[in-house]
Amino acid sequence: MSPAARLGVAIGAGLLVMLSARLSHAAPFDANGNEARVIGGRPAGCPHAFCGCGLARFLGLEDRRLWLAANWPRLFRRTHAKPGAVAARRHHVMLLVEQIGGTRWLVKDWNGGRHLAWEHVRDVRGYVFVDPSNRVGALQ
Repeated sequence: MSPAARLGVAIGAGLLVMLSARLSHAAPFDANGNEARVIGGRPAGCPHAFCGCGLARFLGLEDRRLWLAANWPRLFRRTHAKPGAVAARRHHVMLLVEQIGGTRWLVKDWNGGRHLAWEHVRDVRGYVFVDPSNRVGALQ
């Protein structure tokens, strides 16, 4: 290997070390700077916008209509914010795990920032809540 090639490999290796150190430092925080834990990435076969698909797969639901976040309130009965409920709005869904205080909940959140799945605290104001065990219509 030529000296120039060796130098290029050394520089590339150094950059990888710096990048991995930076990513490992950033890992415990979501895109909003909140403490968080990465629980995965985009599930195989899910579309680019995968919050509905990821949550449906996590819950063992095969209906592809659930890939569209706006369909969750149409296909499940409304409920109140409680562990196991799904917080839904037009472009996003997430699973409520535990109330932290007020409208802040620990949630499982597919595509919740940086194109990753997270367990993190989110404010659920503006969401409606549905019970994924209480189906309506043709989903039954």
